[in-house]
Amino acid sequence: MKKKLADQMNVDYFYELYDHILETPEKQLAKMYQLSWDSVSQLLPSAMLLKELLKVTGAEEILLSDAELVDGILVEESISQKKIKLTHDFLADLPAAARQVARRYMTDQEHERFVEKEALHLFDQLKPLHGLRKRERLLLQLAAILQDIGSYIDMNNHYAHSEYIIHATEFIGLSDEELRMVGAIARYHSSETPSLNLHHFSKLPPENQLITAKLTAILRLADALDDSHQQKVTKVSVSLKREFLQLSVWANDDLMLEKWTFNEKAAFFEEVFGVTPQLKEKGEAK
Repeated sequence: MKKKLADQMNVDYFYELYDHILETPEKQLAKMYQLSWDSVSQLLPSAMLLKELLKVTGAEEILLSDAELVDGILVEESISQKKIKLTHDFLADLPAAARQVARRYMTDQEHERFVEKEALHLFDQLKPLHGLRKRERLLLQLAAILQDIGSYIDMNNHYAHSEYIIHATEFIGLSDEELRMVGAIARYHSSETPSLNLHHFSKLPPENQLITAKLTAILRLADALDDSHQQKVTKVSVSLKREFLQLSVWANDDLMLEKWTFNEKAAFFEEVFGVTPQLKEKGEAK
């Protein structure tokens, strides 16, 4: 096997080590690595679990630590009693995991970044209108990243496949209900409109149906601004008035397709929020 650094292991080395563990009798492994019989019996199950985690996360390296399970239990207990406070924001890991899934299904990453950025921009600017919280903002972000992963299966019906893939993917930190919401938002960003006669949408509790509808309406507008996947829009300004939502955009090319799509998707936004979205082109940003 190839050499590795003492405190980290790349995936290629891990898979070599995994094959080595599979092929080597436990007695020989115990002698080779000076392991107790209890430890060597846990070696293969632990390696199999780690292999599955690598598939889910798409990680390229494994950082090695002296920490054991009991250390994790002690840390969790200390956190619950507020004796220590972790500085790492674990919620920030979810968008990174979603981007890894999107790369796995070979999405258009430039389009993905554009839609994510503008969806979050709209969410932040429209807080007085939607009244949603940071957690819902995260769900919108995940749906924006994952909305087109179904194109890997079928371009024409990609939104339905996106929902299916999202439901079949585990995101540590999301509840099953939140995962269903992300799948629904990703599905309905396209041609379908959420309604009670749609099977998956009707399964959500009423309060989550409203949240899903709000986030879907926002995502639709953001996606419409890059319907050509060419990132023509270079700047977006949001102005919310009593009856109108005006999006002033600066662009470096003709926006005929984006304007048409925006007007098509604006109807659902108006239905959800009672505000009419308008797109106003301002020219090219300098």
